[in-house]
Amino acid sequence: MRRNSIRALIASSLLLAMACDEAPGEDDAGGASPDAGDSPRDAATPPPRDGAVPLDDAGPPPEGVPTLVAIGKFGRITTSCDGGRTWPHDFSDDDSASCEGIDCDHHRGSATGLTWGGGYFWASFGWGEPAMRVMRSADGVTWETMYDSADQHFAGLAWAGDRLVGGTTQPQWSTDGGMSFTGAEWPTWDVPEGEWPVGRQIGFAPVGGGRIAVVAGAGDGSWGAIIVSRDGGLTYSAATVDADCRGYSRPPRFGGSAWVLPWAETGVLCTSVDGGETWTAARVADGEHLTNSIYTGSEHVVYAPTRAFRSPDGLTWTESASDTDVGVVGYDPSSASYVAVLRNRSYDAQRFLRSTDGGTWEELPAGAHVRGHPITHIAFGYGATDGACAP
Repeated sequence: MRRNSIRALIASSLLLAMACDEAPGEDDAGGASPDAGDSPRDAATPPPRDGAVPLDDAGPPPEGVPTLVAIGKFGRITTSCDGGRTWPHDFSDDDSASCEGIDCDHHRGSATGLTWGGGYFWASFGWGEPAMRVMRSADGVTWETMYDSADQHFAGLAWAGDRLVGGTTQPQWSTDGGMSFTGAEWPTWDVPEGEWPVGRQIGFAPVGGGRIAVVAGAGDGSWGAIIVSRDGGLTYSAATVDADCRGYSRPPRFGGSAWVLPWAETGVLCTSVDGGETWTAARVADGEHLTNSIYTGSEHVVYAPTRAFRSPDGLTWTESASDTDVGVVGYDPSSASYVAVLRNRSYDAQRFLRSTDGGTWEELPAGAHVRGHPITHIAFGYGATDGACAP
């Protein structure tokens, strides 16, 4: 690979790249959103950062109501208040529409990111179309649009302790609740000569004062690249990435002391235990589909068809059985519940699942969830104590 400092790109070239870029399948656990980018600009200095970064397995659980949120195509958002047993709150931009026969990936309603932090669930929608939006909710049920842009396309969101960060080729950060975003200094990406680093995923790790990782990759899955920020998203530099870290990326998930980044269709798991500086590859399911990674508080778990891969440290993986081909997975630590949807199933064929051990899955009964638009992301967080999920 040759390291390229990307300084500017003609707008028409970007639009062409977005139109031609291949989108992930309907069960993709993270948006590989083509990135419109914008003109290079200097990053303003944000307010000072708080020292502590309470996230994931760092410290006691926040106050609030345990809540699961799932999002997907056509702006679909559905919410469970009971550990994934039922999903009664469900809406979309158009419940009567269908992804059958149309391109739902390159669409204003295509989900690209979901996270929880700062007392809110955050979701981003819009991929390929010249418009995107960032929404937030205190309880996972009532949502407001905080940011609507014809210029940006976020390939996911990360809550970085005191700010929201949007994953793009030139990552963007917000300290005003997502109402406005400021671009980082233009990163130096380590990509093949002539390639453009389309932002695919983003993640945060509460180590080393807080680290942000943004993942890029080729539309055909032939290469991958990662940049890392150590200063709250003001600047980024290229990480050292194993050549096998390529394919169709899922979001990097931090837990314990490791980041785990699955690459679907190549069956590779890439791990960083040094705050994102270096990423090593483990080929656990050669050429097979991999789900997003979850962290249970004691181990990372990733799924291939009929199999689960578990690791306490992200480095040593143990294979075990899974009786269902899951597509997108989530975990509720308050009830020790695994939740998922069947892979590549939507509308009448869609099924939501629940498990207490992550190996034996139970389909939810009819009426427990809407059988609707494809689901692409699931996240756990703590809803407002006076919200829709409050006892």
